[in-house]
Amino acid sequence: MEICWFIDMFDIFLSLLCCFPAPKKVTKEVEKIDNFFASYANTETGLIDPEGVEKLCSDLKVEHTDVRILMLAWKMNAKTQGYFTQVCHRCVLLI
Repeated sequence: MEICWFIDMFDIFLSLLCCFPAPKKVTKEVEKIDNFFASYANTETGLIDPEGVEKLCSDLKVEHTDVRILMLAWKMNAKTQGYFTQVCHRCVLLI
C-alpha cells in the first residue's frame, strides 16, 4: 500500500456530502472506511492512537516522522497529535 494512494482516497471522499441520503455505493464505501478505521483503532478507546498510527505507517512503509503523515492528520482534522476519532475520520471523508 502506498501513502499516495492512501491520501488520494481521502481526496476522493472529500467530495461527498454527508448530509444527503447515501446511495448504496456510498454506503459500501462508508463500510470500507469504517473497516479500515477499525483495523488501526484501539478497541478499548475507539480511537486510532499512537500505536495505531505506527501500525499504519508500518503498513504504508513510511516513517512516522514523514511529513505525509502530518498531512494525513491535517486532512483528518486531528485535534490531538497522534489520535484520530472515527467521527472526525468519517466526516472528513464524506464532506
